Amino acid sequence: MKTDNRAKGTAMLRAVSKRIVPLLLVHFFAVTPLLAQGEAALPFLLTSPSAAANGMGETSVGLYRDEPLNVLNNPAHLGMFSRSRRFSAGYDYSDWLPRIQQSDLTFKTFGFAAGVNLRRQFGLDPEISIGVSYSRIRLNLGEFSETSPDGPDVISTFDAYETADNYSVGVGLHTWVNLSAGYTLKHVNSVLAPFNVQGQDRQGVASVPAYDLGFFMAIPVMEIAGRIRSSPVAIADGLFPVLNLSAGLAKNNMGNTMVIYIDPDQGDPLPRYARAGVGVELGVSYGRGDLDWRPFMFSWTRESNDLLVRRYPAPVNDQGMIIGDPPPADYRGGLGDIRIVDDLFLGKPNDDVIIKRGWQLELLEFVSLRGGRFLEAPERGNRRFTTSGYMLRLAGVVKFLRALDVPLGPDNLFASILTHLDVRYNHSQIDSDELNHPLNEREFSAWTVILSPWD
Repeated sequence: MKTDNRAKGTAMLRAVSKRIVPLLLVHFFAVTPLLAQGEAALPFLLTSPSAAANGMGETSVGLYRDEPLNVLNNPAHLGMFSRSRRFSAGYDYSDWLPRIQQSDLTFKTFGFAAGVNLRRQFGLDPEISIGVSYSRIRLNLGEFSETSPDGPDVISTFDAYETADNYSVGVGLHTWVNLSAGYTLKHVNSVLAPFNVQGQDRQGVASVPAYDLGFFMAIPVMEIAGRIRSSPVAIADGLFPVLNLSAGLAKNNMGNTMVIYIDPDQGDPLPRYARAGVGVELGVSYGRGDLDWRPFMFSWTRESNDLLVRRYPAPVNDQGMIIGDPPPADYRGGLGDIRIVDDLFLGKPNDDVIIKRGWQLELLEFVSLRGGRFLEAPERGNRRFTTSGYMLRLAGVVKFLRALDVPLGPDNLFASILTHLDVRYNHSQIDSDELNHPLNEREFSAWTVILSPWD
């Protein structure tokens, strides 16, 4: 039996020898930022799946976006989405570690969201909106071959991958201030070795549940000022200033289930994560009839993130010798080391968290330019990179033509759909401070379709 197990072990090593280096690098660079704060399983859950957010330093909590994949980081955005949107669908693609140059190491996400505004639909007060969403993340780690212990003959092949299926709901209350809350239930699968590993009658496969909680608040300053003075604040006829302040909180990958692959005594905790962010939008809008066009908008946001996993060292004796197993990992409560005022409002350095910031300049609602910065302390992993990106939108072209009174065609279904449909292309890129870092020049590309409700 020992000989058989040794042979199976040799076969397994041969099976992965061709691809083990890129696989280890994938997990090393995914897990590295977690090591200083405590090891956790399933690090792919901490990768931002939104090309729009990634162009702005991976910020995703404190500034509202109606992109469906942004719900994965803060489900409360569904409460905002459902106020003015009926349906959206999106797809995002990225090569996982482009420097390794393995074409089948990919990170893909797709999702859709639907919402209803109860006041718009049924005339109910106060104004409440409800949104639901489904999305799936898939990290593909490549195809592996299992070979015979007696030679290089391939016995079988298998794909290693990790997935997360996410089911979200969000509710928004819209009065003078917009408040929303959201919840995501997720089912996570990690398939690293779907076969009998070394004859132990166990596979290198894990399946666990988890959930996210999110909150969001947006303050439309100019709208509030207009309500106070009983008339809109205007720059000129049909031209209005826009000033929105926002803040968001989210806790991701919640749950107490341990992630176990082969040995039940070697389970790892979920990568529980806290996010807090603030944002501001400043611009100009043009309104006429049902046309609401924002030809100029500038957005800025700052965010603070912290892993909430806590590991403990093994006990040692007076001579420093290990005398037992380390205590099990647990989780910190609240927001961990995030300091709301110092991190977000004062911008003071905090070596215990990840600091992100981003900006966006939107022109004519047609083209957006983005930039951002991601900073992590050396003892926390030392990922430090700059981000950039852009977006192109169909809606901006249509609104520009409407503002110039250019007819879009006869008053029929096609013209109506064109007025309420938006198609977007997002692209973003990470540029690491270290030229040869595996994350350097990583790109994200995404398509999004959004449908607004008919009045």
